[in-house]
Amino acid sequence: MLKKNLPGDVELAVTTAGNLVLDVIVKHDGRKFFWTPIPIVDDYVNPEVVDLVVSHGYLLDEMIDLVKCMGVVFNPKFYLSLEDWHMEYASDVMEGLGDLF
Repeated sequence: MLKKNLPGDVELAVTTAGNLVLDVIVKHDGRKFFWTPIPIVDDYVNPEVVDLVVSHGYLLDEMIDLVKCMGVVFNPKFYLSLEDWHMEYASDVMEGLGDLF
């Protein structure tokens, strides 16, 4: 298990088995949050962790560094505005509807 203490009483922990990452855990104020929800549902990231990332900006930086250290290619999509994001989402929905017919 690898741990790193971050500002704001946040701790980032990674459990591993050799070179396999089992879990990414964020601890804050005595509570533990798994990066992916347990049990896994429709969410890719635990919604409570998203709140922590928004309120503790350095947590996202640490996660990006972690991903890069694991050798995963990191090319996030950037949107210039929320309207751009909505437009892409609407486009995906329309493509999905088109596939039905």
